[in-house]
Amino acid sequence: MTSMTKLTFANNQKELDRKMEQIKQDHEQRNPESTVEISHLDPKLQDIEFLKYQTTQLLIGIRIVEKAKDDK
Repeated sequence: MTSMTKLTFANNQKELDRKMEQIKQDHEQRNPESTVEISHLDPKLQDIEFLKYQTTQLLIGIRIVEKAKDDK
């Protein structure tokens, strides 16, 4: 298992969703044998507030977990 963080910025929920999906896809491509989990570290998902003339800064958690190998 590998854990890391990434700082990202978004102006609205649509942009945040797109960036989160892009982060996940990028790590899935680099680690096809692993499961990639993305989480909101700061602020938490329920505390995110987008203001009209400000960009919101978010700290994203990325966890890469090796898939269990099926030994048959």
